[in-house]
Amino acid sequence: MNGFETEKVSDEMLMALADGELAQADAAALRARIAADPALAARFAVFAETADALRKAFVQPDMPERLTSAIHAGDHRAPSGGSVVVPFQSRFFGSPMALAASLVIGLGLGWILNGGKETGTAIGLPQAAAALADVATGETQMLAGLGEARVLGSYETMRGLCRLIAVQQDTGHTTRFLSCRDQAGWDTALVISDSAENGFAPASEAGTEMVDIFLESIGSGPALTPEEEAEKLN
Repeated sequence: MNGFETEKVSDEMLMALADGELAQADAAALRARIAADPALAARFAVFAETADALRKAFVQPDMPERLTSAIHAGDHRAPSGGSVVVPFQSRFFGSPMALAASLVIGLGLGWILNGGKETGTAIGLPQAAAALADVATGETQMLAGLGEARVLGSYETMRGLCRLIAVQQDTGHTTRFLSCRDQAGWDTALVISDSAENGFAPASEAGTEMVDIFLESIGSGPALTPEEEAEKLN
Protein backbone atom coordinates (compact mmCIF):
# COMPACT_ATOMS: atom_id res chain seq x y z
CA MET A 1 0.00 0.00 0.00
CA ASN A 2 1.55 3.33 -1.04
CA GLY A 3 1.08 6.89 0.16
CA PHE A 4 -1.42 7.66 -2.58
CA GLU A 5 -3.77 5.08 -1.02
CA THR A 6 -3.53 6.23 2.60
CA GLU A 7 -2.27 9.78 3.11
CA LYS A 8 -4.27 12.99 2.93
CA VAL A 9 -4.72 14.07 -0.68
CA SER A 10 -3.03 17.43 -1.26
CA ASP A 11 -3.71 19.92 -4.03
CA GLU A 12 -0.24 19.14 -5.40
CA MET A 13 -1.19 15.46 -5.78
CA LEU A 14 -4.37 16.39 -7.63
CA MET A 15 -2.47 18.82 -9.89
CA ALA A 16 0.08 16.13 -10.72
CA LEU A 17 -2.68 13.66 -11.60
CA ALA A 18 -4.45 16.19 -13.82
CA ASP A 19 -1.16 16.98 -15.58
CA GLY A 20 -0.34 13.29 -16.11
CA GLU A 21 2.81 13.50 -14.00
CA LEU A 22 2.15 10.55 -11.66
CA ALA A 23 3.45 7.01 -12.08
CA GLN A 24 0.82 4.56 -13.32
CA ALA A 25 0.38 2.81 -9.96
CA ASP A 26 0.13 6.09 -8.05
CA ALA A 27 -2.36 7.50 -10.55
CA ALA A 28 -4.53 4.38 -10.31
CA ALA A 29 -4.53 4.50 -6.50
CA LEU A 30 -5.45 8.17 -6.44
CA ARG A 31 -8.20 7.76 -9.05
CA ALA A 32 -9.72 4.98 -6.96
CA ARG A 33 -9.90 7.31 -3.96
CA ILE A 34 -11.42 10.07 -6.09
CA ALA A 35 -14.09 7.69 -7.40
CA ALA A 36 -15.07 6.77 -3.84
CA ASP A 37 -15.11 10.31 -2.42
CA PRO A 38 -17.52 12.91 -3.93
CA ALA A 39 -15.80 15.81 -2.16
CA LEU A 40 -12.41 14.71 -3.47
CA ALA A 41 -13.91 14.25 -6.93
CA ALA A 42 -15.18 17.84 -6.86
CA ARG A 43 -11.71 19.12 -5.92
CA PHE A 44 -10.06 17.09 -8.67
CA ALA A 45 -12.59 18.32 -11.25
CA VAL A 46 -11.28 21.88 -10.87
CA PHE A 47 -7.70 20.81 -11.64
CA ALA A 48 -8.75 18.45 -14.44
CA GLU A 49 -10.87 21.09 -16.18
CA THR A 50 -8.10 23.67 -15.87
CA ALA A 51 -5.44 21.29 -17.23
CA ASP A 52 -7.72 20.33 -20.13
CA ALA A 53 -8.48 23.96 -20.92
CA LEU A 54 -4.77 24.80 -20.92
CA ARG A 55 -3.96 21.92 -23.28
CA LYS A 56 -6.78 22.85 -25.67
CA ALA A 57 -5.79 26.50 -25.58
CA PHE A 58 -2.42 25.70 -27.13
CA VAL A 59 -3.51 23.29 -29.90
CA GLN A 60 -2.49 25.10 -33.08
CA PRO A 61 -0.89 24.33 -36.46
CA ASP A 62 2.79 23.50 -36.91
CA MET A 63 5.40 26.25 -36.78
CA PRO A 64 5.75 28.05 -40.15
CA GLU A 65 8.85 27.09 -42.13
CA ARG A 66 9.92 30.75 -42.31
CA LEU A 67 10.08 30.91 -38.50
CA THR A 68 11.89 27.58 -38.21
CA SER A 69 14.49 28.70 -40.77
CA ALA A 70 15.02 32.02 -39.02
CA ILE A 71 15.56 30.31 -35.68
CA HIS A 72 18.10 27.82 -37.07
CA ALA A 73 19.91 30.58 -38.96
CA GLY A 74 20.13 32.69 -35.84
CA ASP A 75 21.47 29.72 -33.89
CA HIS A 76 24.59 29.63 -36.12
CA ARG A 77 25.32 33.36 -36.15
CA ALA A 78 27.77 34.87 -33.70
CA PRO A 79 26.02 37.32 -31.36
CA SER A 80 26.82 41.00 -31.77
CA GLY A 81 26.57 43.80 -29.26
CA GLY A 82 26.42 41.44 -26.30
CA SER A 83 24.06 38.60 -25.56
CA VAL A 84 20.36 39.37 -25.15
CA VAL A 85 19.37 35.83 -24.22
CA VAL A 86 18.62 35.00 -20.62
CA PRO A 87 20.38 31.69 -19.76
CA PHE A 88 18.01 28.83 -18.98
CA GLN A 89 18.55 25.20 -18.06
CA SER A 90 19.40 23.05 -21.06
CA ARG A 91 16.13 21.14 -20.83
CA PHE A 92 14.33 24.18 -22.24
CA PHE A 93 16.12 24.01 -25.58
CA GLY A 94 14.80 20.69 -26.86
CA SER A 95 12.70 22.38 -29.56
CA PRO A 96 12.97 25.39 -31.88
CA MET A 97 9.87 26.87 -30.22
CA ALA A 98 11.63 26.87 -26.86
CA LEU A 99 14.61 28.66 -28.42
CA ALA A 100 12.28 31.22 -29.99
CA ALA A 101 10.67 31.83 -26.62
CA SER A 102 14.02 32.28 -24.90
CA LEU A 103 15.17 34.80 -27.51
CA VAL A 104 12.08 36.93 -27.00
CA ILE A 105 12.26 36.69 -23.22
CA GLY A 106 15.93 37.66 -23.41
CA LEU A 107 14.89 41.00 -24.84
CA GLY A 108 12.93 41.66 -21.66
CA LEU A 109 9.64 42.01 -23.54
CA GLY A 110 6.18 40.60 -23.29
CA TRP A 111 5.07 39.61 -26.77
CA ILE A 112 2.09 38.95 -28.98
CA LEU A 113 2.82 35.90 -31.11
CA ASN A 114 0.36 36.61 -33.89
CA GLY A 115 2.44 37.77 -36.81
CA GLY A 116 3.69 40.91 -35.09
CA LYS A 117 0.37 42.78 -35.16
CA GLU A 118 -1.32 43.86 -31.96
CA THR A 119 -5.01 43.04 -31.99
CA GLY A 120 -7.92 44.89 -30.51
CA THR A 121 -8.33 42.03 -28.06
CA ALA A 122 -4.81 42.48 -26.71
CA ILE A 123 -5.48 46.12 -25.97
CA GLY A 124 -8.31 45.19 -23.54
CA LEU A 125 -6.46 42.43 -21.69
CA PRO A 126 -5.44 44.47 -18.61
CA GLN A 127 -9.11 45.34 -18.15
CA ALA A 128 -10.00 41.67 -18.56
CA ALA A 129 -7.48 40.68 -15.88
CA ALA A 130 -8.93 43.30 -13.54
CA ALA A 131 -12.44 41.94 -14.15
CA LEU A 132 -11.19 38.47 -13.17
CA ALA A 133 -9.28 39.72 -10.12
CA ASP A 134 -11.46 37.78 -7.67
CA VAL A 135 -12.21 34.77 -9.90
CA ALA A 136 -10.56 31.52 -8.77
CA THR A 137 -8.51 29.21 -10.96
CA GLY A 138 -10.73 26.92 -13.01
CA GLU A 139 -13.69 29.29 -13.00
CA THR A 140 -15.03 31.18 -16.01
CA GLN A 141 -16.66 34.55 -16.57
CA MET A 142 -18.21 36.21 -19.61
CA LEU A 143 -16.52 39.48 -20.53
CA ALA A 144 -18.46 41.98 -22.60
CA GLY A 145 -16.84 42.54 -25.98
CA LEU A 146 -14.31 39.72 -25.50
CA GLY A 147 -15.98 36.39 -24.77
CA GLU A 148 -15.66 33.67 -22.15
CA ALA A 149 -12.56 33.91 -19.97
CA ARG A 150 -11.14 31.11 -17.82
CA VAL A 151 -8.42 31.50 -15.20
CA LEU A 152 -5.81 28.78 -15.81
CA GLY A 153 -3.50 29.47 -12.87
CA SER A 154 -2.01 32.02 -10.47
CA TYR A 155 1.71 32.43 -9.73
CA GLU A 156 3.86 34.41 -7.31
CA THR A 157 6.74 35.99 -9.25
CA MET A 158 9.33 38.76 -9.12
CA ARG A 159 6.73 40.88 -10.91
CA GLY A 160 4.16 40.21 -8.22
CA LEU A 161 1.07 38.06 -8.59
CA CYS A 162 0.65 36.83 -12.18
CA ARG A 163 -2.38 35.02 -13.61
CA LEU A 164 -2.64 32.89 -16.74
CA ILE A 165 -5.97 33.44 -18.49
CA ALA A 166 -7.57 32.07 -21.67
CA VAL A 167 -10.24 34.05 -23.53
CA GLN A 168 -12.49 32.25 -26.02
CA GLN A 169 -13.60 35.14 -28.20
CA ASP A 170 -17.02 35.47 -29.80
CA THR A 171 -15.24 35.20 -33.17
CA GLY A 172 -14.04 31.69 -32.32
CA HIS A 173 -10.42 32.72 -31.81
CA THR A 174 -8.58 32.06 -28.57
CA THR A 175 -6.19 34.37 -26.75
CA ARG A 176 -4.03 33.23 -23.85
CA PHE A 177 -2.27 35.83 -21.74
CA LEU A 178 -0.29 36.24 -18.56
CA SER A 179 -1.13 39.35 -16.57
CA CYS A 180 0.88 40.56 -13.56
CA ARG A 181 -0.35 42.89 -10.83
CA ASP A 182 1.61 45.96 -9.75
CA GLN A 183 0.73 49.16 -7.89
CA ALA A 184 -0.90 50.61 -11.00
CA GLY A 185 -3.07 47.57 -11.67
CA TRP A 186 -2.74 44.65 -14.08
CA ASP A 187 -0.05 44.64 -16.77
CA THR A 188 -0.02 42.18 -19.68
CA ALA A 189 3.33 40.33 -19.70
CA LEU A 190 2.73 37.62 -22.31
CA VAL A 191 0.13 37.07 -25.03
CA ILE A 192 -0.29 34.15 -27.42
CA SER A 193 -3.12 34.63 -29.91
CA ASP A 194 -4.41 32.67 -32.89
CA SER A 195 -6.37 35.63 -34.25
CA ALA A 196 -3.94 36.75 -36.96
CA GLU A 197 -4.71 35.36 -40.41
CA ASN A 198 -1.08 34.37 -41.03
CA GLY A 199 0.00 34.21 -37.43
CA PHE A 200 1.48 31.38 -35.42
CA ALA A 201 0.64 30.01 -32.03
CA PRO A 202 2.56 27.04 -30.64
CA ALA A 203 1.19 23.52 -30.44
CA SER A 204 0.20 22.16 -27.05
CA GLU A 205 3.55 20.92 -25.72
CA ALA A 206 5.62 23.80 -27.10
CA GLY A 207 3.05 26.38 -26.00
CA THR A 208 3.04 25.08 -22.46
CA GLU A 209 6.85 25.05 -22.53
CA MET A 210 6.87 28.70 -23.62
CA VAL A 211 4.70 29.64 -20.66
CA ASP A 212 6.96 27.65 -18.33
CA ILE A 213 10.06 29.37 -19.71
CA PHE A 214 8.55 32.81 -19.29
CA LEU A 215 7.35 32.07 -15.76
CA GLU A 216 10.78 30.77 -14.77
CA SER A 217 12.40 33.88 -16.23
CA ILE A 218 10.37 36.04 -13.84
CA GLY A 219 11.10 33.86 -10.81
CA SER A 220 7.83 31.96 -10.56
CA GLY A 221 7.31 28.95 -8.36
CA PRO A 222 4.57 26.33 -8.85
CA ALA A 223 0.98 27.40 -9.42
CA LEU A 224 -0.60 28.63 -6.21
CA THR A 225 -2.95 26.29 -4.39
CA PRO A 226 -6.60 27.43 -4.05
CA GLU A 227 -5.92 28.55 -0.49
CA GLU A 228 -2.78 30.49 -1.44
CA GLU A 229 -4.55 32.05 -4.39
CA ALA A 230 -7.51 33.15 -2.29
CA GLU A 231 -5.16 34.82 0.20
CA LYS A 232 -3.35 36.70 -2.59
CA LEU A 233 -6.58 37.84 -4.24
CA ASN A 234 -8.15 39.16 -1.04
